[in-house]
Order: sequence, then C-alpha cells, then structure tokens
Amino acid sequence: MRPAILLQALNMLGTLSVPDDIAIIGYDDIDFATATVVPLSSIRQPSALIGSTAVDLLLREADSPSDFEREHIVFQPELVVRESTAPRP
Repeated sequence: MRPAILLQALNMLGTLSVPDDIAIIGYDDIDFATATVVPLSSIRQPSALIGSTAVDLLLREADSPSDFEREHIVFQPELVVRESTAPRP
C-alpha cells in the first residue's frame, strides 16, 4: 500500500495516531505528500539532475561510441522530514 493512502486510511479508522503510534515515510516525494491529512515525510530524488545526466551520457556515447567509457554514477537522495515522522523520545 502506498504511504499516502495508508496515512489516509489510518486517519479515517482512527485506530493509530501518526506519528505518535506509527511513523510513515514515502519515497520520491510526490506532490501529494504535502496534501495528506498528516504531511508525509519522504525521500526526494534529484530527478532533474538524474535526467540531465542521462541525456549528457547518451549524447556523449552517441558522439563517440567507440571511445565512450561507461560510468557508475550515484545520486544523493534527500530526506524531507514532515509530520508523519517524529523524533525519538
């Protein structure tokens, strides 16, 4: 189940309190993350940087395929803390 949907369901059921009883975190920091009843903490990927890097690699390989050296690129995600998580007591 997607974290944002889980948040809504828990809120409607009233059985668990977010983040007091359970903390929820999403991935990819969708726009909807801030629109939930309890704004959803999330991991944000640098999507613009990933896209521009992919285009750059593709163009470099197309320009000189025999000289192109493959690279292993790691992108740093960012933790976006919102109300669906709370600090440890």
